[in-house]
Amino acid sequence: MLNKTYNPAETGFVEGVVTDAATGQPIEGAIVMSLSWLYFDNIELKNKHYWNNTFTDVNGYYKVIPFNYHPSNFGNNKTVLLRCFAPGTNLNGADIGDRKQIQLTPSTQNFSLQRANFNYDQTIVTSVPQGVNKNFKGWNTLLASTTTQLNGISDLTAREEINLAGEVHISNTAEVHVYTAPSFHDCINYTGYRTARVISENGNETHSEKEIILSFINESNFDLVVYPMPNKGIFTVQFTGRADYSKTTIIIKNVMGQIMHSTTTELNTVNFKDQLLAKGIYFIEAANNKSQITKKLIIQ
Repeated sequence: MLNKTYNPAETGFVEGVVTDAATGQPIEGAIVMSLSWLYFDNIELKNKHYWNNTFTDVNGYYKVIPFNYHPSNFGNNKTVLLRCFAPGTNLNGADIGDRKQIQLTPSTQNFSLQRANFNYDQTIVTSVPQGVNKNFKGWNTLLASTTTQLNGISDLTAREEINLAGEVHISNTAEVHVYTAPSFHDCINYTGYRTARVISENGNETHSEKEIILSFINESNFDLVVYPMPNKGIFTVQFTGRADYSKTTIIIKNVMGQIMHSTTTELNTVNFKDQLLAKGIYFIEAANNKSQITKKLIIQ
């Protein structure tokens, strides 16, 4: 250790043990940072210091040895502040001492670190406008209990459950990902977790070790079927679960969200012919006074 070479008497040293506050067990590999005093700056009217770092051993033990190399205070070795961190503990760590030029006493300073608290749930209480990137994360659960509009780019992440109990509206221009927890900080072994990915048009999906089950509860029987699919611009939209004579608005949009066609009907079956839609992918939105649904339309 360099400071032991220049301060063989180890004057001003501080030693101690770092333990887990929950179990009392020693923490190996904790970082202990010591602030060593150098001199008082008469121009800036404040003390000058430098940092000296070490790690705890298997027994949680550490020892820091200060060395004052400033010409006017050479050998006046003082540790004035200790700061301790460890993986999986509170991000704020723990401090002992202050920045005054007084040596920490006694020379034994022990740390008891609190574990980071990951046991929290989260509720989505805001909407995401188009073009905005905003993520939502809950350690145990992620809940959308009220009407939520997700029109931008969002990651929904939770360990146990993502509960869309309220009305969650995701526009066709939005990009929303549903994840398990590969990025949570207390995971030592990341295997067994994977991302849920959108199935491509050819039905392919990348799978890994653990299955992810997404459960959707449709409280309305309102639905629509588009056939044939794909088609050449002549197709039929048929509704199910719609009350007789209730008005339904049908809107056809392109992938940019531009409205290509709009109509309102009280029929359960609507035929479309010669809509002059170019080849490509479109979205059919149907809405009445209680429900809204979107389906893909492919023109070849």
